[in-house]
Amino acid sequence: VDSEALIEWVSEQIQKEKYYPKVAQRAGYEGAFNLLVRIDSNGVISEASVVSGRGHPLLRRSLEKITGSLLGRSFGQPLGEAIKFNIPFDFKLIK
Repeated sequence: VDSEALIEWVSEQIQKEKYYPKVAQRAGYEGAFNLLVRIDSNGVISEASVVSGRGHPLLRRSLEKITGSLLGRSFGQPLGEAIKFNIPFDFKLIK
């Protein structure tokens, strides 16, 4: 399995769950974070966490809820080995 395909799939899963708190939007908060994602050899997300970044704590908490909801999701095919990678994630206001 192509690692780019996996990263794209995880990004799609994150976008499905993306929640930008209205309070944060109104206050003009933006943020840039890095997520660590681990997919086990069966193709299931076994770890997803915010490892670094900058932004308001409200945004970080929102992102932690999103990453928590990813656990257990399956790519749909075994990978043969566990894969770990970082994904950047931004909260950006549309101007």
